[in-house]
Amino acid sequence: MKLVIFGANGPTGRLATQQALAEGHSVTAVTRRPEALASAPPSRSSPPRAPRAT
Repeated sequence: MKLVIFGANGPTGRLATQQALAEGHSVTAVTRRPEALASAPPSRSSPPRAPRAT
């Protein structure tokens, strides 16, 4: 399943991202600070693509 997780740097978002990847889902993690996001296997995750609102 393809999932988008908003707020992936927060405690709930990190947990949801880890669990989804562990279950074999494809995850797009959206965050305001992509450099702070823990790295994930590139074959099952993708960097955020949404523009940052100002």
